[in-house]
Amino acid sequence: MKHSFARLIPAWFFAVSLSACSGLGSGLGNNAALPPASPNSPSSVSQDSAAGLSPQTPAMDTSLQPSADELRPGVFTTIQGTVLSNAAPETNVLIQLAGGKQITVYTSLLKAAAIGETVTASGYLNSKGGFEASSAHVLAGVPGSTPSPAPSDTGLTPSPAPSAGLTPLRLGRRATIIGAVLSNAAPATHLVIEFASRQLTIYTSFLKAAKVGDTVSATGYLNSKGSFQASTAHIVKGGPGPTPSPGPTASAGPTASPHPSPSPTASGMPTPRPTPTPVGKGTLGKVGLVQVFDYNMSAEQATAAAPRYRYVWGSGDGRNGASARAWQAGNSALVNARYFVQGTDVYGLSKHDVAWWQANHPDWIVYDCNGSNQPTRTVAFQPGLPENVPLDISNPEVIRYQMRLAGAAAVRLGNNAIAVDQTLFFDYDGGQHQGWFGCGTYASDGSFVRRWGAARGGFPNFDPQWKHDTAAWVATAKRVLRTDSMLASHNLKLMVNHPAGNINDPDEQTVLANVDANLDETGFTSYGSYTKKPGLFKVALDYMEYAQAHGATILEIDKFSGGNSGGGSGGRLSAAQLSWTIGTYLMGNEGDAALFVTHGNGYGSEQYHSEYASVNARMGLPCGSYYSPSGRLYYRKFHGGLVVVNSGGAGSIDATLPPHSYSDLTGRPVTNPLVIPSTDAYVLFTSANGCT
Repeated sequence: MKHSFARLIPAWFFAVSLSACSGLGSGLGNNAALPPASPNSPSSVSQDSAAGLSPQTPAMDTSLQPSADELRPGVFTTIQGTVLSNAAPETNVLIQLAGGKQITVYTSLLKAAAIGETVTASGYLNSKGGFEASSAHVLAGVPGSTPSPAPSDTGLTPSPAPSAGLTPLRLGRRATIIGAVLSNAAPATHLVIEFASRQLTIYTSFLKAAKVGDTVSATGYLNSKGSFQASTAHIVKGGPGPTPSPGPTASAGPTASPHPSPSPTASGMPTPRPTPTPVGKGTLGKVGLVQVFDYNMSAEQATAAAPRYRYVWGSGDGRNGASARAWQAGNSALVNARYFVQGTDVYGLSKHDVAWWQANHPDWIVYDCNGSNQPTRTVAFQPGLPENVPLDISNPEVIRYQMRLAGAAAVRLGNNAIAVDQTLFFDYDGGQHQGWFGCGTYASDGSFVRRWGAARGGFPNFDPQWKHDTAAWVATAKRVLRTDSMLASHNLKLMVNHPAGNINDPDEQTVLANVDANLDETGFTSYGSYTKKPGLFKVALDYMEYAQAHGATILEIDKFSGGNSGGGSGGRLSAAQLSWTIGTYLMGNEGDAALFVTHGNGYGSEQYHSEYASVNARMGLPCGSYYSPSGRLYYRKFHGGLVVVNSGGAGSIDATLPPHSYSDLTGRPVTNPLVIPSTDAYVLFTSANGCT
C-alpha cells in the first residue's frame, strides 16, 4: 500500500522498550509520570491549527444541527448557539442552542467570545452532559438567538444579546462575515461590502463573479489596516441584497492585495504585480525541507544535516544511529516527530499482543468482515503490521490511550511532535484474505457491533463512516494532546500522513483544523504516475494553499520511480523531474511548506539536491500568489525569477514570459515564448525585477 510507511521500516524501528512509561501498559487508570516539559521547547510548526475550522454556515441555520435532545455521548457532531456566559474557568463556555437548551462547551478556543455572540463548536457530548470541543470559533455577523436566563444554580446573570445581533470584528481574530456588495471593480481581488453599518474591503479571489447588491459570506481575519483577509468566500444569494449605503468608488480599496490572482492580458503576458510586504514566514520564496525517517543515518550525519531542515518525520531512537536528540543538537528549532500508526496499538511500545487485549479491552479490537460482508472472529491486522493490534478509531478512550502511548515515547526520546501514519479516508484495516476488511468490534456480551461497511467496505472501497471517524480521530487526538494531564505541559505537535483531497469537504477541513502539519505522501507526483493524472496538480495545489491559509504546515513528498517526465537514472533526478517538483512546490508555498524528493524509495536517507541552494539564494520573495491564463498554464512571479507550470493534459503550451533575460535552474535553454511540455515546469532566474 503506497501510503503505508510501516512496510518500509525495519522491525527494530518499532522494538522500543518503554520501561519509563510501563504504567501505560496496564490500562488508562495508571498515569505513569512523564519527564518535565523542557523550558526550551521549540515553537510550533505553524500558528496553532486548533484555532478551529468547522463547516461554515452563513446564518444560524438550525435545520442542519442536532437538537440538544438528539446529541448522543461520544458521537462527533457540530453545534451552534449563543453565548450566555464565558466566566472562569476560561475553558468553560455556556451557550444556548436554537431550541433553548443550555449546554457547557469545554474549549480554550472561545476565550475571547462575548456574551450574546454566536459560536460554533465541533466535538462530542461527554457522559456528564458537557460538550468536549476539538474545534470552535465565533461566527461574526450572524444573528444570535436571545438567550434565556442562566440556570439559577450557576450564579450567572448573562447580559442580553446586542440588539443588532452582530459580532464585532477584532484584529487578527478568525470570523465569518456576511454583507451586501457595494463595489466589485478593479482590482478583481478587492470587494467592498456593507457589514454592521460600515463599509469593509475584503481581499479574496473567490468573489470575482459577485455583483453590486449580492449578499456574500467570507471567512478570514481583520488585518491591521482594517480590511478583511478572506481565506474562503461565496455568494449567499444574488441581488438585490440589503439596501447599501452610498458606496466608495472603485478605487476606494487598498491598492495592493497580499494574495492577488490577476487575470492575464489578452496577449497572454502576466499582469504586473506589486512588490509584496514580507510576512516573516520561514520558507516563503525558499525550498524548506523535511526529512522522512533517518534509519540509514548516523547520529553524526543527523547533527550535520540538521541546519538544512525544518521538520523530521519519524526520527530514530538512537540505538542504531540517528535520534531526535542528535537532530536537535544540530538545530534546536527542528520539529522532530515520533512515528505512530493511527489505527493500531504499536506493539513495539506497548508490548500488548492479541491475548492481552482480549483479556483487558476486548471491545476495543477491530475484527474482519469477509468478502460477503459478514463479521468474522479474525482480527483485522493492517498489511505489514502483524503485531500491531487494530483498535476502534471511533472510541475516544482508544484515542486517549494511543496519544498517551505515543506521547510518552516522544517525550522520553526527546521528540516534540507525533507523526501519525495511515490517516486515510478509506478503511485500511484487514486484508489477510481477498476482499476482507475491518468492520467492527465485539461487545462484552459477545454481540457484534458493526461500525464500518454497512453496504461494503475495505480498501479501495469508500466508506463515509470510516472517513468521518478518521476526521473525528484527528480532532480528538489534538484535544488530548492539548488537555490531557499527562501530555498538555509538553506541547507536543500533531502531524499526520493524509493525502490531498477536496478542500470543500467538511471532514478534510476538520483534519486540517486540528493538525500542526499534514504530510501529503502523494504530493505532485503520485509515486511517479503524475504524467497520467492531469488533475493531480490542481488538487494538490488547492490543498496546499488551503492548509497554509488555515494554520497547517504542508509537508510535500514527491517520489519518482523512473521513466516519468524525463526518467532519471541511477537515483539521480532528471532536469525535468527536478524542475517539476521544485516548480510545483514554489507555486503553492506560502511560507508554511516543506519538501522531500526522492527518485524512488529514499526514505531513511538524506535526499538533498544542490538546486535547493540556488533557489534559496536567487529566487527571492514572491510578488503575489500564482495565477493562470488558462486551465493548464500557471505562473508565479518572484523578485528574482519566475515559475511556469504546464499542469498536464494534451500537448505542449507556448508560455509568453515577461520581457526579461532568464536562465533556467537546471540549465535548459530558455526562449520567449517558452514551449513547455505537458506535465513539466520551468524554474527561471532573472537579474531584473521579476515583479515587473
